[in-house]
Amino acid sequence: MAACSPAPDIEEGTAAAPAPYPRLVNIDPLLAQAKQIGTDPTPTQDELAQRAEALRARAEALRANN
Repeated sequence: MAACSPAPDIEEGTAAAPAPYPRLVNIDPLLAQAKQIGTDPTPTQDELAQRAEALRARAEALRANN
């Protein structure tokens, strides 16, 4: 029951733990491998625009049902 428990002290927060930076890798071999198996990893601007429009339409349909 949230109303019965004290609010957490969010002013203190938590400190970030020290960690090494992630290793950077060359993406070119990965892209070449994707093209070999028939996956085009670089969709065109038109494909991205169509996908964005489809997602907007889906979101609008979901909003209309609520």
